[in-house]
Amino acid sequence: MHELMHVLRRMELKLNLLLRHTRKMEREMSVEFDDLKREVEESRTVTESAAALIQGLADEIRANKDDPAALEELAKALDAQTQSLASSVSANTPNPEPPGPTPSGL
Repeated sequence: MHELMHVLRRMELKLNLLLRHTRKMEREMSVEFDDLKREVEESRTVTESAAALIQGLADEIRANKDDPAALEELAKALDAQTQSLASSVSANTPNPEPPGPTPSGL
């Protein structure tokens, strides 16, 4: 009977350890999920802003279709905005980690 109690106690300790580990993983996943939701919202906002910008440019092109000087100024403004956007994306994009070593035989 004593040996059975010892085995049960060891099982209880292991189950408690697993439970603590599971709870820790749940907390970490919750934080990661919240971060992901925030990033999706930020992405949605940026996408909507870009769509509004593109629509505005289309409207300006239509309004100035018969004015080459105005279209040239619009093209210059678009070039500047494109460069600014490209720089911002580049500055805020993490560099990918280099791949790890490939196991031999693959």
